[in-house]
Amino acid sequence: MANSAIMGIGLSACVTGGVDNVLGGQGNEFCTAEPSYLHDGRARTIEEAILWHDGEAQAARVAYESLSANDKSAVLAFLNSL
Repeated sequence: MANSAIMGIGLSACVTGGVDNVLGGQGNEFCTAEPSYLHDGRARTIEEAILWHDGEAQAARVAYESLSANDKSAVLAFLNSL
């Protein structure tokens, strides 16, 4: 997976869903709604985004698909921690 593909992934919920409690003061805001992924927002989860990649990212998708269930969970946990 290309580094640029995951840059800012932690902001996805804010970018695609919005921010709540803006008037509550700086630092008290939180992201709302469910995030969406891919360039057009059609993937509802990080895993969908990985699995829908093809072309230049096909090798990364195939590598992800070949992981054990535990390793897939670890990758997703890492990406969700960003």
